[in-house]
Amino acid sequence: MHFFLIQTIFSIFGVVLNVILIFMVFFKLSSNSACCSAVIIVKAVVDILIAAVAGLLLERILSTGDSVIIIFTGLCFSHFSCFTGHIFLNSFHQFNLIWMVASYLFRHCILYRKSPTPKIVGFSVVTISLPLLIHNIIWINLFTENTSFTAPKIFSKPGDLVLAGWVIQVSSEVVLASLGVSGLLVLGFYFVVRSSLMGFLRRNLARLSKRSFIYNSRLLKTIHLQSLIPIFISSGTFIFFSMHYYILDPIQVQFLPILLYTISTVISPISYILFLPPDGNLCFGVSKNLKSKMNAIESVTQTVTNNGVHDVSVF
Repeated sequence: MHFFLIQTIFSIFGVVLNVILIFMVFFKLSSNSACCSAVIIVKAVVDILIAAVAGLLLERILSTGDSVIIIFTGLCFSHFSCFTGHIFLNSFHQFNLIWMVASYLFRHCILYRKSPTPKIVGFSVVTISLPLLIHNIIWINLFTENTSFTAPKIFSKPGDLVLAGWVIQVSSEVVLASLGVSGLLVLGFYFVVRSSLMGFLRRNLARLSKRSFIYNSRLLKTIHLQSLIPIFISSGTFIFFSMHYYILDPIQVQFLPILLYTISTVISPISYILFLPPDGNLCFGVSKNLKSKMNAIESVTQTVTNNGVHDVSVF
């Protein structure tokens, strides 16, 4: 019962916080940040879908070593609809991780080349979505061959909708393994973009406008906090495979994987709500420490005669 309450709370928070974030982007963020606005909105919409579907399904996925079992206690009324929701939920998580890598690449283009247009962002969404959609359709079609819909009584109660069988086992192993690998890759990209951004700030300290310095300083904090997303996803995957290979007791940890996945939906909006630049920030203005750094940059910039002021957008 406590799990269902916590799961529902995080699902509601995930929806509400991402709606607030979309409001901030539309009405608070600077109008010349079209690329970053598009990137943030795409991530927020997918987070809303994840939180909403997770809250409706209230699923938990576990492994006894011999079989993989998915148990639903939410608002799904047939095995087919539950499996379809489960497959799309995992594909949304996969999209999020790939989208984080794409946003890092966009960040690199903004720093060293030029800002991608919203059309490029839209094309990236389609390019990422199509393979995931095809992957979902394949598993959903295979589900008709699944014949097992029972679970040990220790894991479920009367009224729960249960999925098991070879399709459930193979699809879960493939999808969760890809999530775990993607999470580790995103962490690797995080360290690269963090190093790139810090190097950019050091090399261009005298050329940055005050607005650009604020943006990029806040971006570093945002990236730091968002690194928790792949950590949570990879941790959930690790727990699942630890159950599968008898390292962890499924009775004790069966609720953790999906809970960690759901918590990941609130990290991105929290990071942006806290650390968006002052012209889009709803919580904080410019700190005294940041103001002093800005004044130092301004004085340095005034002494430089041959360097222009470089303005960079952020997401």
